[in-house]
Amino acid sequence: MGAEAPSPNASTHEVIAPLSVWTRSQRSALLAGCVAFAAVLCGFSHMQNAKGDVATGPRAKLELVRVDDSINPFDKMVDDERERVVLQPVMVDGHVTKSAVLRLRDGESPAAGTARFRKWLARVSLPSGARFGFGNAVDVDDPTQENVTGIRAFILSGDPIVRTDDVENAQAGINAEQYTITVKLSADSALRFEAMTRQWTKRRMAIVIDDVVYCAPIIQSAITGGHVSITMGQDAAAARKLEGLLRK
Repeated sequence: MGAEAPSPNASTHEVIAPLSVWTRSQRSALLAGCVAFAAVLCGFSHMQNAKGDVATGPRAKLELVRVDDSINPFDKMVDDERERVVLQPVMVDGHVTKSAVLRLRDGESPAAGTARFRKWLARVSLPSGARFGFGNAVDVDDPTQENVTGIRAFILSGDPIVRTDDVENAQAGINAEQYTITVKLSADSALRFEAMTRQWTKRRMAIVIDDVVYCAPIIQSAITGGHVSITMGQDAAAARKLEGLLRK
């Protein structure tokens, strides 16, 4: 296993078009899988094909991007009660840093909350090459449900290492009773991905789908072979849907 998921506080999610047309159970399965596993795996061995219809339509936008937790722009800042922004201490690689979460107001949608959060973060300076990414913060008491309570900010660093155009194929399958999307990368992107994971070991990588950070697993070792697998839970239909949206 090349990567493991951090605590639920470190992984957040949002479902937007085209994924917004999924059923509640399908979206919940994707969220649960990212929280629990978000794994990077090599190969297709010991996997059975998932049952269900493969989605058609525009390809989902996939990006794999470094998360730079060494950048701590919130160190000297305090909570903003009026804007409902909470700065939470989190342990990353043996040291404490701060993570920013915007709490949604009553009736506020995740999209509206993200827009409000972007305005608030405009005051925060980041080093050259770094930018904010966003995902939903869910109820940590039951992260499998779509009880979205806020928006979490991630600090993404550099250009994406892998993009949708680097995906040669995607296949849904089942491994150890968990449905998994295994993505095959092109030869060039596989080498880039291996080099990045070797250099970024013990640090986080964001899996971004349609401009939303779904999860940010910790890279445990260099990942070779040009295959990336995202374990998604127990809903075959959700796996087949994403499979179709990632295929060429």
